[in-house]
Amino acid sequence: MTGKTSQPTLRFLTLRLLLLILLSGVGAAVAGGDVVHTRYNIHVEKKLKNNGEAVYKSSYAGYVSPPSGEHVILPPNTRILPINKHRLFTKNFSFEIVDQGISVVYEFDAKRMGMDYDQYMTMITSPQPVSLDGLNATDRKGVADGKAYVGMTKPGVMTALGYPAVHKTPSPDSNSWTYWKDRFRTMRVEFDQAGKVSQVIE
Repeated sequence: MTGKTSQPTLRFLTLRLLLLILLSGVGAAVAGGDVVHTRYNIHVEKKLKNNGEAVYKSSYAGYVSPPSGEHVILPPNTRILPINKHRLFTKNFSFEIVDQGISVVYEFDAKRMGMDYDQYMTMITSPQPVSLDGLNATDRKGVADGKAYVGMTKPGVMTALGYPAVHKTPSPDSNSWTYWKDRFRTMRVEFDQAGKVSQVIE
């Protein structure tokens, strides 16, 4: 034996080492995180597999009225632990509902939201509990129901339905916000000049 490593074996070992370094870097950067509080309602669809196992899914697009499964609303200040796995290879990330031990798969499209994952999570979560003191009575009803009602303010609608997807609502300064009810249907929330809901078009 000469003790030399063949060229194909050396190349394989080098590639494997580089891949391990890459994946460990991704894991260190995005697989973990701190527990944070949600700023807005998160609308979740709960479905059961054939074996009875529950699957929870949500989306940056809102999906504020899923047509099938059970509609679960996570209220503001729900404690979650983001787990963004291998962001280089998938658009989705997950988070755990800390007080329930439930994992939710969250669809996220950075291009359509006009921001990356870190910017998005900073916008929809807070390290500390958020105050809802500035919301009016109609806002509070909308937040509790996960709906938009005439008379709600923009902060109230955003708290009830989430931050609107940027590819349909480029700026919250607009007086027309579009939300996805599910993957195929949309709804529009119209505001008057005072920034209160004048109509909801479904």
